[in-house]
Amino acid sequence: MRVLVVGATGTQGGSVIDALLDGEYGEFEVRGLTRDATGERARALAARGVELVEGDLADPSGLARSLEGVGGVFYPSFGGDREATYGRNVVDAARGAGVTHLVVSTGGNCDDRPGIPHVDTKADVEDYLRESGVPATVLRPHTFTSNLRMQAPAIREGRFPYPLAGGAQLALVDPRDVGRLAARAFADPDRFVGETFELAGDALTLEELAAAFADVLGREVEPVRITPAAFVERLGAPDSFRRFIEWQSEPHPTDTDRLREAFDFRPATLREYLQQEWTAGIPESPTRADGATRPGARREATDRD
Repeated sequence: MRVLVVGATGTQGGSVIDALLDGEYGEFEVRGLTRDATGERARALAARGVELVEGDLADPSGLARSLEGVGGVFYPSFGGDREATYGRNVVDAARGAGVTHLVVSTGGNCDDRPGIPHVDTKADVEDYLRESGVPATVLRPHTFTSNLRMQAPAIREGRFPYPLAGGAQLALVDPRDVGRLAARAFADPDRFVGETFELAGDALTLEELAAAFADVLGREVEPVRITPAAFVERLGAPDSFRRFIEWQSEPHPTDTDRLREAFDFRPATLREYLQQEWTAGIPESPTRADGATRPGARREATDRD
């Protein structure tokens, strides 16, 4: 199968390309859609054998051309004002091209429709996809483990400050598992078409989060419960984002057990992620999240590349 990966140089698109090229789930021809095929990340993909095409999700005719000869498409639903438009354009182009399997990544528990625009819009994309009749699999990744790098400065000081209510659990997923599960779905469409997965490897309380870092790093890390308002201020996000942070402490069911038992897919735990990424030392903190900072959010600029 030839698979088009939308947002090829982004966090999710890159993880899908890695998994497709890895060969664990079969052989694929990979085409990557990017806004700039001359960038460093794009050139690195081309060197690995990825066919790159330039395109814009706002351009339906360009999308149609990028889908010529394609059987599968991966689309990470982007946040922002044009998310619904982009989603409809991708679904329409896939339907017009006769795509046999569309894998869409939205956001954790977005079907709750909590009145948060960037979450509710992802549910709108899912509804449009469902009504289109395009054979599809929906992945709903929860908070990316990689976003916890934003806590690096505090962890160096022996603290893990986070706005989780007492007893609430933060659902986490290694972004590489988005790629692994998408590749698995493309390799076995009979089993995966029509399925929706709440994708997470762990759901941990604030105390459990701090303990995971302490165990892997071999140092004391104190859990510090802060208010959503304080967290939003630290992020430099608008005050309207506080409602989203509050929603994060509400129950967020995941399909970790169903994936493992019914689909033979085991997402990585936070400790497994940290053992791969943090044992060489505490990494530098990014200037902003590189993926979903919480259920339903994305770094739009990177993932649209």
